[in-house]
Amino acid sequence: MAEERLANMRTVRAFVQEHNESLVYNSRIDNVLRLSYKEALARGCFWAMVTSCISLILCSVLVQNRKNFCYY
Repeated sequence: MAEERLANMRTVRAFVQEHNESLVYNSRIDNVLRLSYKEALARGCFWAMVTSCISLILCSVLVQNRKNFCYY
């Protein structure tokens, strides 16, 4: 009988802490989401810069060699 009451007390304590655990879990999930947004922004900026640099290099090569393409 005493073991059953102790088990019931542990169960009640676990359910009392459920709200606190839910708050901790939600705050950590929000933190992961914020970090994911920052990572996505950094990756987007990186690839935008890479694409812009490649386009700029291609344009500069074409401008420098435009004499070769003009036949008159």
